[in-house]
Amino acid sequence: MDSATTSERRPATLRLVRAALHGPRLSFDQFRAEGRIREIDGLRAVAILFVIAGHMRDPIWGNVPGTGVPIFFVNSGFLITLLLLREHSERSRIDWESFYVRRAFRLLPVYFFTLLLFSGLVVAGLAENPGNWWKRFVYFLTFQNEFASGATFGHTWTLAVQEKFYLAWPLVAFALIAPVFERARLWFAVSLAAVMTAAWVVWPSNYSVVFIPLILGCVLALLMFRATSYRLVAQFARPGVFLIILVGAILVKALVDVPGIVDVPFSYAVVLLMPGLVIGPRWVSRILRSRPLVALGTWAYSMYLLHPLVRSAVDIAITPGQFSIPLEILRYTLVVAGTAAFSFVTYRWIEKPCIGIGARFTNRRAAERSVQKGENAMVAG
Repeated sequence: MDSATTSERRPATLRLVRAALHGPRLSFDQFRAEGRIREIDGLRAVAILFVIAGHMRDPIWGNVPGTGVPIFFVNSGFLITLLLLREHSERSRIDWESFYVRRAFRLLPVYFFTLLLFSGLVVAGLAENPGNWWKRFVYFLTFQNEFASGATFGHTWTLAVQEKFYLAWPLVAFALIAPVFERARLWFAVSLAAVMTAAWVVWPSNYSVVFIPLILGCVLALLMFRATSYRLVAQFARPGVFLIILVGAILVKALVDVPGIVDVPFSYAVVLLMPGLVIGPRWVSRILRSRPLVALGTWAYSMYLLHPLVRSAVDIAITPGQFSIPLEILRYTLVVAGTAAFSFVTYRWIEKPCIGIGARFTNRRAAERSVQKGENAMVAG
């Protein structure tokens, strides 16, 4: 009877193992054909929730500070590279004018609106910690925010880093390297990440460290856009593997005190988690595609810019650092809700209309170039 029971248990055990090691949710062809990846929006929401928690200045959040930025950066590097790869694959070229005009209309209007809003608070004497505002204001105008952090509007240093990345990475990877040797993009990105990581080991506070999670996201996109390397990356999307990496990432963040501007070990953990988040278990996809997270992810850029204002208002009503878990959770809930409401308005009235203007402008320019090419062909004929 014992042997029979054992034999009955084996199939059940095998089924559990197979379930734990089941393949990714999307095949390579399905991933390539996927339009907007809603999981990315959900991941943005997770990142902004971590960022807000890290800025609450309440004891309950412990090691949370520094969690959101690596998620944002890996996500950004992955998405921007994936978009460029898709366009290059479909058209055999990149429309640089369209790319940069769309980025400008997407990012700049609400940024300058928020900068003016903070400036108004400084002039009115309502800013929490303005520092030498007008000297720092020059840095904010020229996207050198990382050199003006530590006071009002200093939280935008990450946006300045991303702006530089958006300017340089596409040109280097797709305009300079690709025409010579297309596959060199991957090796260039891997080498860059390796050199920057080595520099972090030797000198944790060096400036290049901030670009490591962005470059790691680029490496992942380059790997996932090729059939051979996609199969390798997809192994990390298996449910059992994903859960192991998730537990490891939580332990790394909770137990390892990392020097430097950006948490590099956690950035590597995030890039290992990304396959499971994007093409992995269906339950993960359902969470990240849920309407609340997708909505927060859509407003995440405005939320990043505006949340210190809402937090300052909540600080007046409920003083931070009271070592009361219910009060700390209430404070966080109020800040998230208030920031989401404020950001919905800015997205509806500033971000979305400006994105539409950028899209219409680039579409019109593309149509004009197409007509011009047709006329030139007729003349040549």
